[in-house]
Amino acid sequence: MPQNEKGNDARALCEVVVDIALYAGKMAGQNKFSLPEDSSAFSKSLVEAAQQFESVFDKDAHGDDYFVLVDAYAQHWLSGNKGLALMVLDGMKSTSEIRRSSPEEMAQKLGIAYTPYQYLPNPAKCALEYLDCQADRSIEKLHSYLDHYFTVTGQTCDEHIRWSCEEIAKRRFGLTA
Repeated sequence: MPQNEKGNDARALCEVVVDIALYAGKMAGQNKFSLPEDSSAFSKSLVEAAQQFESVFDKDAHGDDYFVLVDAYAQHWLSGNKGLALMVLDGMKSTSEIRRSSPEEMAQKLGIAYTPYQYLPNPAKCALEYLDCQADRSIEKLHSYLDHYFTVTGQTCDEHIRWSCEEIAKRRFGLTA
């Protein structure tokens, strides 16, 4: 299977093409986009836009935010706001540089004190994702999920990780302590 310069296979590019096309359908349904008469030229430009996105997308740095990023990029690109679409890509480049830093450097650059999601141990990520699946979310439930996942994996959840998960849950789900 062909590989692009980032080492992702062609399926990744196809996924971006499909996601942008789906967003075009969504916008068309809202009367915010209409397909050009020259579908061949549009298809070619769609693939080029997807290649631009894929050339910047870094699964390690952006994986959790893929849908938000591709939708933002697609919205601007399909609306003809190429400058804003490029700003999304520039922001992704900056995020990649920050996320390649150590957890401490990244937190400092972002102006935060908690451990970012990507650097949390797996039991902490599992607890946050399980909390995401629940209709009734609370910090107390988060603590019980942390206790459970850390216990079954034979690990210990220190106070910093617990606090980091709380901060992420507050930001992600709008929870209060």
